[in-house]
Amino acid sequence: MLFGLSTGDGGETFVIDGRRIEEELASREPAFGEVLRRPVRYAANGQDEGAPIKQQPVFAAFGEDFQLRCLRLYIEQGHAAAGLDVPAELAAAMDAFDEISRERARQTEVLLGRGVALIWNNRRMLHGRRPFSETSSRRRLRRVYGAVDSGRLATTGAVR
Repeated sequence: MLFGLSTGDGGETFVIDGRRIEEELASREPAFGEVLRRPVRYAANGQDEGAPIKQQPVFAAFGEDFQLRCLRLYIEQGHAAAGLDVPAELAAAMDAFDEISRERARQTEVLLGRGVALIWNNRRMLHGRRPFSETSSRRRLRRVYGAVDSGRLATTGAVR
């Protein structure tokens, strides 16, 4: 969750539903969806102790539960750490993924002004923000993380 304390000029946060990206990708080129459902190498970047590389699919479904795990930089770093080039079919699928996710019509945009909160599932939604300046006021947000445990949301901490 992000909670707005004050805004600068611009800096809208946007979210994109990963399931919709998967559906659009499948309609454009079905093979790309298959490529992104297979495990790919990711740089763990300290997330898994003792394992510099992990493997997981970009798109995964567990019944009705859909998960998206995508950070292209980590995928590229994971392949480099393994001494491998990113396979051409994976690079092409990621290019199409990036093209779809950049389409502003697919993005839901929210300006996090004072008192405005935005909550999303980080394993389903992509998120980002537009550029901003702090000429008239500072942009200040509070970030709160949570975790799902047995179907219930449990707060795990907050940072500035």
